[in-house]
Amino acid sequence: MRLGRQPQHQLVEDLVEATWVRIAAKGCRLLRIWNPIQGDLGMFLASIGRWQTRTTSQLLARRKEVQLDEVELQRLADTPDSRLSPQEVAQLKEAEASVRAWEANLGLLDRRVWEMRKEGAPSRAIGLFLGRDHKTVCAILIRLQQGLRRIVECREA
Repeated sequence: MRLGRQPQHQLVEDLVEATWVRIAAKGCRLLRIWNPIQGDLGMFLASIGRWQTRTTSQLLARRKEVQLDEVELQRLADTPDSRLSPQEVAQLKEAEASVRAWEANLGLLDRRVWEMRKEGAPSRAIGLFLGRDHKTVCAILIRLQQGLRRIVECREA
């Protein structure tokens, strides 16, 4: 799915595509849980579409916040009257290099979860996209968080 600034019709097409991918995931598990007694199939599919739209909106909002943070950090580092001293800028760059080295040692699944999380994807959406259950994704995220915490603690020591 393509995210970011795009014409409205393209966003709608992407949401429809993402909804059908969600429905078809794990051997159409969502379709198998539909119960005709509880309601119409069209309403059931519409609720999945609403959930996908809400998830995509949250992802776009988080991605925009992350991009703004990166732009602000770069602006602070590049301006001559920056609030960051040259030593602090050097420390930030060294920390960034440490994180990149840590990322390079991640396994394939961990790396995919990490990249999706950096883009702002919620854990449930990551699990559905990767075909993993929510518990597994949460365990991976905790492991990643602990790895990052170790990097920060080593830097502070």
